[in-house]
Amino acid sequence: MEPRRLKTFWRRTVYVVVAVVVLAGLFVVEEHIRGRIMLDRWTKQMRAQGERFTLAEVLPAAPRPEDNAAPYIAPFPAGMVIPQSVPAGMRYVAPGKSVAVPRQREWFVGGQSKVQFTTNGFRASTGGGRRGAIPSTNRVPFTVCGATDLDADLATASNTLASVKHGLHRSGLDFAFDYTAGFNTPMMHLMPLRSAAQWLRAASLHALLQTNLPAALAHLQDMAALARLETNGVLLIDQLVRIAIVQITAGATWEALQVEGWNDGQLSSLQAAWGNMEFATWLARAGEVERIMGGEEIERIAEIGPDRLMNWMFTPPPPTPTPKSVDQFFDALSQFDKQIGPALFRGVYFPVWRVAWKDQDKLNLYKSCQPLIEASRLQATAPNWKAREPMLLDSETKDDDSGTRSIRFLISRLLQSSHRKTVRRAVEAEATRAMVETAIALHRWKLRHASFPEALDELVPALLAKVPIDPVDGKPLRYRVGTNAPFTLYSVGHNCIDDGGDARPESGSNPGFINGLDVVWPSPATREEIESFEWKER
Repeated sequence: MEPRRLKTFWRRTVYVVVAVVVLAGLFVVEEHIRGRIMLDRWTKQMRAQGERFTLAEVLPAAPRPEDNAAPYIAPFPAGMVIPQSVPAGMRYVAPGKSVAVPRQREWFVGGQSKVQFTTNGFRASTGGGRRGAIPSTNRVPFTVCGATDLDADLATASNTLASVKHGLHRSGLDFAFDYTAGFNTPMMHLMPLRSAAQWLRAASLHALLQTNLPAALAHLQDMAALARLETNGVLLIDQLVRIAIVQITAGATWEALQVEGWNDGQLSSLQAAWGNMEFATWLARAGEVERIMGGEEIERIAEIGPDRLMNWMFTPPPPTPTPKSVDQFFDALSQFDKQIGPALFRGVYFPVWRVAWKDQDKLNLYKSCQPLIEASRLQATAPNWKAREPMLLDSETKDDDSGTRSIRFLISRLLQSSHRKTVRRAVEAEATRAMVETAIALHRWKLRHASFPEALDELVPALLAKVPIDPVDGKPLRYRVGTNAPFTLYSVGHNCIDDGGDARPESGSNPGFINGLDVVWPSPATREEIESFEWKER
């Protein structure tokens, strides 16, 4: 090429490169300005509607030190049988049928050991297990879990259990969680809370095995207090743990109601313990808190740099091998690709995101949290999951029209979760609470009238203030006096359709309390049903 033409070529090349750089810079500036305007406009509009965007506005006031239960919620020591080897409080053997542990003489633990129940507790035989079974002619009984074993565990943990029970008489729960530190802050308080529920349930079962109903009642009331206790632990994971505690407590309460000997005063106290539990309200506040923390996390990442985010997206690649063969050569190319990915992320993409798309990312996070917050608020004031689910489903399936969603929304997409499933868990907890309260009232009616009522209306106002509402569809809980069961009490299931009290599980899963076509309050399984279930477990 002639020198003159070569010079012209390079000059034009420089012009093109400069033009591309200028256009890219203008694009970044335009995206930055557009994102800032959209974020400011949306937050101003939402603030006018009463939304809050700072932690100081959202977090509840910390309780006074003398009202704080948190210092008393201590980790429990490792138990020999608690909680791993204690049978579940609501163990299903067939759809709508559960085993009342204190009534039975044997139980299969993990499909391997047969646990025999006696008046003093329950013991195990290795015969009938699927693995490691001893021949029937050489069966040697050994203790898996019995009254004496529970005695030993509860004695070892007596100080911890007493501390927890003492703390539950306080009105607040504040673990001094640092919400300003972001989502990387360890949540060490969650395990002791769930563990406390499991140990209290074991203590309740122990009391039932000893027919000590006053002690069992005290433990059940403490479990309900643990689930009801207001807390400033208002992240979504806090509420999910609380909902799990509600289900543990419901199983323990069902188990207790299968034992004879309760009087009306005891059942009245137990029923009162299940009142005033809020789920959707706290879930809405959790959504507010996580929206704010997510926005602050975006600002923190933009300020600190990509290091805070890198471990979410990349794992350190192994050293690149020396290409001594064709296979090693392609291995080297693969490792090079893994190494250049983080380099491009740090040096090119992250700086562009920080300037151009940070505010758009933040706005996307705010908008994605809004359906959770609004649906929870509506569910708290007018329970009807059937009407709330579509708005959450739409928010999960809605996509950005520009096709650059995954590029612009770096962090908000990482922080998003299935809000529909989260709210549904709260609805299940509220349905559980309503069914437990109603079931207790039904047993109180039977104590007074020697039979169950024909309709729930008969419980009002003597035993219930009003007929409980099914939070799934906003209608009264379904109830009828049964022929194959003492009564049938149920809530509409996940499909939001009244299937007539059909407790068969969805999608071929194992039967359980909340996974049926309808959520049915179980009846005690018959001896034949238990034996059939145990045969399948062998």
